[in-house]
Amino acid sequence: MPSRQLSTTRRGALAAVTGVLGSLAGCSSSRSDDGDRPDTTRQTTRSTDTTARRAEDDLLVVHADGSLYRVVRDLAGVWNRNPVPGTPGYWTPGDHDIDTDARLADYFASHRGLAPTGDSGRPPVRVAAAPVAEEPASRDLVAGRIDLAGVGSESLDELFRGEAPSQYEPGVVARHGSCFAVSPALLEDGLGPLTPDEVRSIYAGEVGNWRAVGGPDRDIYVLTGADVTPSRQIRRGFFGGVELSLDRRLSRPEHRLDAVRDRRDAITDLPAGGTDPEWTLPLVVDGRTVGPRDAPYPTTYAQRLVAWGRLEPAEAAFVDALQSRHARAFFDSEDWLVGVAD
Repeated sequence: MPSRQLSTTRRGALAAVTGVLGSLAGCSSSRSDDGDRPDTTRQTTRSTDTTARRAEDDLLVVHADGSLYRVVRDLAGVWNRNPVPGTPGYWTPGDHDIDTDARLADYFASHRGLAPTGDSGRPPVRVAAAPVAEEPASRDLVAGRIDLAGVGSESLDELFRGEAPSQYEPGVVARHGSCFAVSPALLEDGLGPLTPDEVRSIYAGEVGNWRAVGGPDRDIYVLTGADVTPSRQIRRGFFGGVELSLDRRLSRPEHRLDAVRDRRDAITDLPAGGTDPEWTLPLVVDGRTVGPRDAPYPTTYAQRLVAWGRLEPAEAAFVDALQSRHARAFFDSEDWLVGVAD
């Protein structure tokens, strides 16, 4: 089993780091011999000739995919610059209720016991991000080739297929998925948070008037997207695979948003990260009113950075940065992803 110490033996082969900003690109892991279980004995085979062995201890390697990778990559670029406070577009802690005179990476690293450098372009630990899908990233983590793997699976034990460490600490950095939005007029006219069962009943056509769920006496108009929406995960996991009763499909989220805004009776599902919070329909889950960034919201799913064993200080510092209000600007560029910071 690989060591959890930050040493040159912890990781095998890495994709070459692209510049000092720490973003890796164009790499992928090979499948294990049986095409299923993680292979903990072999180095990962890369598709390019730029494979390199890690030669220093101050490099944090993260593999993630899709929206989460883009956020990690962009934040890593700023982290590696280690900018001073007040640098527009990079580090303005006062805008996020963070009181500090420290550089960005220095600030988060110092809270985890790492010594700040005080230098531009020299963070306490550099971060290198690579676009790698969830399953090969998990194999890289098991094999000790990387520090953090981006994982969206609800069941980590199932993903690691019996090779999961006895103790690991997943840092939830975002939630991915959809949320429900309603016409602002409905909220103004008294519609309050609904339960998941009430939303299901609306989409199934069992409830046809908002008065039945505490709203005004108004027929319900249900909008959704193209044939692939709601997503398969939501159709199965939230709606239970039942046939939905819909009034209209509009493929582009912004068109659905416009339609909901212009009507006084509509509900729709939208990407969680691209919805005006004032229009988002809160849900009551187990007696608690929650929004899309909250864990109980039933149509968003945790996005984690998983370490092998407990998060070490360098890993925890970067996870802290992703969980901070400062990172919300990076998540705002991803429609389906919403950061966990409130």
